[in-house]
Amino acid sequence: MKKTFLNLSATLTLLAPAQNLQLHFDLGKPQGGSPRNFLVGTVEHYQPDTLGYTFLFADIEFASADKPAGASLAYFEVARTLYMPWFRNVKPLKNLMLHVEYNDGLVIYPDAVNDSLVLGENLRSSWLAGPEYGWAIGDFSLNAMLLYKYTRGSAAPDAQVTLIWFYPLFRNRISLCGYIDIWSQS
Repeated sequence: MKKTFLNLSATLTLLAPAQNLQLHFDLGKPQGGSPRNFLVGTVEHYQPDTLGYTFLFADIEFASADKPAGASLAYFEVARTLYMPWFRNVKPLKNLMLHVEYNDGLVIYPDAVNDSLVLGENLRSSWLAGPEYGWAIGDFSLNAMLLYKYTRGSAAPDAQVTLIWFYPLFRNRISLCGYIDIWSQS
């Protein structure tokens, strides 16, 4: 029985996609606002395949001071990036991809009139699409995206530039990774 369990565990580990669990403490303070001081849990999932890759993450904020105890905000993004096979043999364009993304979430807050009620509100969902280009310089990788962004209820379309970087250290035991999003509307 132990041998079967060990073999099954080893097989599942090899088949498991890349995922990442994180727990952060948010020390931010909005301009003119009160400090946030709450925990944020994040789960990330990255799955490459022969057509491109799928990436998703979900953030959950826990018990901020102005919200009820427990989860008070949930936000997620799901992205699919596809290689463009007709460019694979053209050296400057071989890393050009098509990126499609969906973002949504929910925020929960106490009712200002009746303390016993909790209200929830949907964050404005958005769809994004556009080209993505990836560079690799040694072990360092950088992906850049120029995306058209449609946000539900917005008066006009939006644009977003996203940069994502990754650099492994100490034989992949530690990695430096991050991103920055810049968009044209608030």
